[in-house]
Amino acid sequence: MPPKKSTSGPQAVRRARVSRVIAACGLCDADERTAKIVSGLCPECLAMCEAAGPVYAPVPETFLPGPRVGGLPGADEVVDVTDRVDALRRAAGLR
Repeated sequence: MPPKKSTSGPQAVRRARVSRVIAACGLCDADERTAKIVSGLCPECLAMCEAAGPVYAPVPETFLPGPRVGGLPGADEVVDVTDRVDALRRAAGLR
């Protein structure tokens, strides 16, 4: 016995309507009703970040480039792909 058709199809589904959006500070969650939000921060948090200055954290060694260990010989060579493909096609008799 086949299943019965649903009476509530895609047309019957009501979509939520966003009528108001409130911006909040990214650090202290103060919203725009209590403080003016500038660049995602309230004035107090913005002043605190500007006073601290830029933060330069050391980069972990796992993110630094290093020499490759192992691998195929010639894997680090820069190859012009078009010339290489043309050479392979000539060797295969396709050109």
